[in-house]
Amino acid sequence: MLAASLSMIVAPLYATTRAAEPGIARSAKAGKSLYEIVYNPGDDKVYVAATGDWGKDDASINVIDPNSLKIVRQVSLGGNAIFGLGLNSRTQTLYGTSSISGTVTVIDAKSGKVLTTITDPTNPKAHVRNVAVDEVANKIYVSVVGGFSDDPEKEGPKSAIWVVDGHRNALEDIIIDPVKTATGLALDSKTGRLYVADMTQNQVGVFDLATRKRIAHYRAYDESAVTIEISEFSGKRDNGAQSIAIDTKGHRLFVTNPGSGTLTVIDSRTGKLLKTVKTGSAPLDVAWNATSRQVYVTNRGNGDNGTVTVVDGRSYAILAQLRTGTYPQTITVDPAGKAVYVSNKAKGLPRGAAPGTPEPEDLNGDTIAVIHP
Repeated sequence: MLAASLSMIVAPLYATTRAAEPGIARSAKAGKSLYEIVYNPGDDKVYVAATGDWGKDDASINVIDPNSLKIVRQVSLGGNAIFGLGLNSRTQTLYGTSSISGTVTVIDAKSGKVLTTITDPTNPKAHVRNVAVDEVANKIYVSVVGGFSDDPEKEGPKSAIWVVDGHRNALEDIIIDPVKTATGLALDSKTGRLYVADMTQNQVGVFDLATRKRIAHYRAYDESAVTIEISEFSGKRDNGAQSIAIDTKGHRLFVTNPGSGTLTVIDSRTGKLLKTVKTGSAPLDVAWNATSRQVYVTNRGNGDNGTVTVVDGRSYAILAQLRTGTYPQTITVDPAGKAVYVSNKAKGLPRGAAPGTPEPEDLNGDTIAVIHP
């Protein structure tokens, strides 16, 4: 009954583009407080992290049928809310990050069983964020944000990259201070490189996976091409490299920059800035579809004006601005490249709301939308 009620398809509020252009095929409710989403080719299902209602210990991973968008299975996580997700499709293992508990939860995708929880004993409050999986080597890389301190007089904790051995599902190594503030990750197993977005220093760190040493810094934006807003975190005009997608064949990185509302395209071999594209307000996630040669960017926006920008990967022209839901969050592309899935958060209570204030009704939040390229 729960799955049926949550997965009722929502009547489209937003108009799609013309049939010849990318457009929204369908949208449905998919849980409560949705975060990262991944597509699993092993069972042809979409997995989305749902943190649930705060204080009710009802966090879960919701397993979604990609055609009907119905919830077909739920992996209960209790009070261990997961925000970021990574998948090794070869071993059918999910890796979920919890910034609240400072842990990575390892889940068997087939059974839904929690296999283990990974922590850094030296940093129990690690702000773990994104996951990148090297399926060939069975290594998992997790970004630890660092950088921020509640006390302006003190330096914040150092960022890190956790290296997890997928055979043992145990912490193998920690790369300390890879960049100032580590957020998004992108991995190229063929060239043996890991790319790390630096949110406060507006750059991308480049690491050699064999030595685990930084070999380069790439500038993440073009100062002459954009206007950069003042960052609420640092009080400086920071662009804030947030997320990274990689085109391994074309040797390109696609980087979202919330401060300037842009997507930047960077040569992954040299760091040369190839293009700056204005996408929308507060771009967050980015994904590359090698089949359609399109780039997708979630623009969180303010209020209910978030969009997903579809960019032509050849000309860098904007093909569509799609209103997939209230707060477009993260994106996953099926392996065939024929469908793109977007998680959308709902409106919540404003900060400082009085106890007992009811949450606003939001028909277009906490949904998964399907985009046809």
